[in-house]
Amino acid sequence: MIPIYAPMVMFVRVLVSEPPLWQILVAIGGTGATVLLFVWVAAKIFRIGVLSHGATPTLRELWRWARAG
Repeated sequence: MIPIYAPMVMFVRVLVSEPPLWQILVAIGGTGATVLLFVWVAAKIFRIGVLSHGATPTLRELWRWARAG
């Protein structure tokens, strides 16, 4: 049920056995929510950092920009 691995693992589980429908739906929902979260954080970093400064950021700056409101 880890969202990063769920698409691959659930595909194999469906081929090998028949997991309950709720597990398939949780895997799909978790993956979708994770994708939306990653896109939202990347958009914040891009808007605050890249468009404002134009320089290559450090990890500390990326973290600060992701937390900025």
